[in-house]
Amino acid sequence: GRGRRREALEKQRHRARLDWLARHDALTGLPNRAALEEALQARPPAAGALLALLDVDRLGRINEAFGHDTGDALLQALARRLESGLTAADRLCRLGGQLCVLLDGDGALERLAQLQASTRAPFELDSGLIVELGVSGGYTRLPVDSADLASSLQQAQSALHAGERSAPGSLFAFDVAQFERSRRWTQIGSRLRAALQRNEFRVQLLELRQILLVLHGTRNSGFVVVALVALLLAHCESSPL
Repeated sequence: GRGRRREALEKQRHRARLDWLARHDALTGLPNRAALEEALQARPPAAGALLALLDVDRLGRINEAFGHDTGDALLQALARRLESGLTAADRLCRLGGQLCVLLDGDGALERLAQLQASTRAPFELDSGLIVELGVSGGYTRLPVDSADLASSLQQAQSALHAGERSAPGSLFAFDVAQFERSRRWTQIGSRLRAALQRNEFRVQLLELRQILLVLHGTRNSGFVVVALVALLLAHCESSPL
């Protein structure tokens, strides 16, 4: 009867909604990581393709000043503006708190720069509020015919963090040497913290005397920090913590 058909239709709509939510961000309506991975598996990137992560600078301050509803509306407006600048081969997704854009084919870097530049114009929200924001970006070239999304995202994230530290609101390319230095510092920091927590860290008295002689008479606190870090690094390299 009609009741059963209506119930079957409601179940079908519910399943379709769940399928959509599994592959899309509920706030912006953009595809999520699962959808991006499926798209890459179906059609691996061509030569010249790049993947970029975009992050809104000072979004936390905007949320604090105007409320999270304003921050959400701003993200929705940003997604619409970025979508308007994409080609049919490009893809825009939301991964957590960041936007991810996959630009395919020739001119990908130029299009990325244009997209990032388009975010500098003020955003007028439905509430009447006008907001200016900065968007930082980090990008990496994608290997041809490869669907290794995890490695590419890690590289783009490294470039984004480097850019946010040195020049917020800019675009930064992935740098292998910088990535290795950052990873090495992170590993050393983790080892030092773990050793200190277990009370296992020891520096020989001779090493302390040497560095005290070097530091004697200096009032340059920056030099003191660099010298102490150099001693710790030397100790880490010469012996297990």
